[in-house]
Amino acid sequence: MDILQIKQKADELLKKAHESLKNKNAGTAFKEFDEAANLYKKIGRHDEAAKAFASAATSWDIKIGGEVLFNAASRYQYAAEEAMKHKDYRYAKYLYHTAARFYERDGFTKWFSHCFYMSKLCDGKYSECIAFEKEQKSIIGEGHSHSLRNRFGHFCTWLLNIIFKKLWGYGEKPWRVIIIAILIIVLSSFVFFLSNSLVYLEQMLNPSYFDSLYFSVVTFTTLGYGDYHPTGLVRIVSMIEACSSLILMPLFIISLTRKYLRTFY
Repeated sequence: MDILQIKQKADELLKKAHESLKNKNAGTAFKEFDEAANLYKKIGRHDEAAKAFASAATSWDIKIGGEVLFNAASRYQYAAEEAMKHKDYRYAKYLYHTAARFYERDGFTKWFSHCFYMSKLCDGKYSECIAFEKEQKSIIGEGHSHSLRNRFGHFCTWLLNIIFKKLWGYGEKPWRVIIIAILIIVLSSFVFFLSNSLVYLEQMLNPSYFDSLYFSVVTFTTLGYGDYHPTGLVRIVSMIEACSSLILMPLFIISLTRKYLRTFY
């Protein structure tokens, strides 16, 4: 079967699915939309596949009245994946967000986490396209031009999106915060060790690496025992390390809470 024949079959299934919906046969419509979407996906028509998968999800939601939502959630996810391939990041963000809500309501925390992460990733890509005037497509509706002020706002959104992605995976990857914290502690300890700028009980000290690591941990955790303190420009390093902990530790707690207590708004 060639590409044209596959497209014709998908178009026919799409028409049948819309007729099934009109006749209030949502179960049949779901199967027809789903089959059409997979055919569109097979021939690389990602925009049509995205719309068909989204329609399949809506049909399933109608069929079961919002009780068992896995089929609807998975089709919204497939639709989002096709929308991303088509480079319609705004529509993909909406579809991933909807899939995440449905997965969360059914208790599929792994897939909720994935779809939530991808919705934020799409948000960043959409802002990047607007800020830097990159190519973007629109499956639903038409795109429009943006003012310089609007582009600057999206540039700021894109920049924050990158930071949040790298720092803690939009709240879905708490282990990243731990790794960053360990790196800061270790790098700072090397600075303290190589600088020979630590004072111990009011006497200059040539610290061992263990002494430097101990001081770095105490500084990061803001315990401040007072036995060691830095001098000279090394004080800047200790200030940066202490301030970084004020940012990283709350992020870790929030991320861990989100990951295991699963609250979605």
